[in-house]
Amino acid sequence: MVRGRLAERRKTVGLSQEKLAESLGVDRSTVVRWERGAAMPQPWLRPRLASALQLTIRELASLLENAPDLTVATASSRAAGTPAWDGSGIQTMLHFRIADLQLGGQFLYEDVLAYLRQAIGPRLFDATDADAPQLLAAAAGLTEMAGWMAYDSGLTLLASRHFNRAFEFARTSGDRHLGGHILASLSHLAHHDRHPEEGIRYADRGLSLMSRDDTAPGVRARLHAMRARGYAALRDPARCDASIDTAERLLSEPLHRAASPWPSVFDGGSLALEKARCYRQLGRPTLARVATASAIAARTPDRVRSRAFAQLTAVSAMIDQAEVDEACEAAGKVVSATRSLGSQLVLRQLAALLPRFAPYAGNRDVAEFLDSLRERLSERHRAPGQAD
Repeated sequence: MVRGRLAERRKTVGLSQEKLAESLGVDRSTVVRWERGAAMPQPWLRPRLASALQLTIRELASLLENAPDLTVATASSRAAGTPAWDGSGIQTMLHFRIADLQLGGQFLYEDVLAYLRQAIGPRLFDATDADAPQLLAAAAGLTEMAGWMAYDSGLTLLASRHFNRAFEFARTSGDRHLGGHILASLSHLAHHDRHPEEGIRYADRGLSLMSRDDTAPGVRARLHAMRARGYAALRDPARCDASIDTAERLLSEPLHRAASPWPSVFDGGSLALEKARCYRQLGRPTLARVATASAIAARTPDRVRSRAFAQLTAVSAMIDQAEVDEACEAAGKVVSATRSLGSQLVLRQLAALLPRFAPYAGNRDVAEFLDSLRERLSERHRAPGQAD
């Protein structure tokens, strides 16, 4: 796959291959391989490469993938000095979401913030009463997305601020589905910070908000899954199982009418991963592995990050059962699949495998895997300006 548009962009900004390589601290042959499609830039180099080519990270991603559709809005808006407004923000959100699935939030966070500041912010200031709910919902949906990208970059305090601001936008807009979805995100963040009681409170608040609403079963299922996470952490298997059962029942229900377009999809694969996390905390590794198998099967290879989370949960369950060879092979696949992914969360989960595999370092396969993992993690530490 020759990346002709990448080479054209380099020439447009007046850079030779040698000059571009010099500015990035790489060999000219590396730039040649990028343009021929024989290699991809390492994740930590992409922000600098984008800057050298005067592109956003999202525009660079589309050049690397030879995918023109992702740059249409930003390229035209850059000429006008502001990101393009698509009339509702929904199509822009979908473009960001597609790119995020493949690249990770670390590379897209600044682009989302720029869109909020330049495309949505001024319109909120001048909004009419008729336009305000739609604009507030757009502000809520994209601010929540910015929160997830901050979270994926390892910036949990910033993520919390984004989620709380997003909820206020959603509450003012009157979009209960989006409000419940954001409360589930706050619950997830509380569980990440090991505050299960707080996580349950956020989930209960979301369910109360949607108590008179029989639509959006996916949002309600996600809220019950967050309750299950809390009960698992509190070692309450009965309540955990009851919450999982409710979430499964909700996902089996038909959607009666169109729900809010803003919440991301919570499906059977999403619930399977949450179940696996619960089962591991409750000391049920066999059930955790069954659940992770379902989660992995539900995620196609292009869903790099979500698939990696499911695979890494499976790896942990394998180690719990002392099936080290299988765990080592599965973990190696994650390392290979995520080399171009900008996600501090995935890197941290990979780093957490080092002490878990250490007792088995006498195994040759394990030793080789640990060497490749340390090399993968060292790429992050060599990365200039990398968020942590």
